[in-house]
Amino acid sequence: ALGGPEALRRLESDPIHPVIIVVTSISDLTLVDEGIFLLPGQVVAVETAMVVKRKGMVIDCYQTLKTTSPSSSSSARLAQGKVSLMMLDAKSRRPTTKIPDWVKETLQIP
Repeated sequence: ALGGPEALRRLESDPIHPVIIVVTSISDLTLVDEGIFLLPGQVVAVETAMVVKRKGMVIDCYQTLKTTSPSSSSSARLAQGKVSLMMLDAKSRRPTTKIPDWVKETLQIP
């Protein structure tokens, strides 16, 4: 959601609030068996919904893997899970709510 490796490096080297993001847990994993068969090379999509906790120090990302079809607007759910992230100060390695403004804007954190 932030934009890839370059954005993560930018986040860690921010001059005012350097932050690293740590995955603290992966849970609620479910493989959905709706009789869907995937073929090699078939495109799938990931939908992510984020819940911000503790003023932005913790973010729960609920992800759903879905099939895609160029000929149809419908899709089928394949799997889902929750990834919990914690923001750490890049220097002290302690939890922080002080994150750069551009990250707040990108993740829509108030």
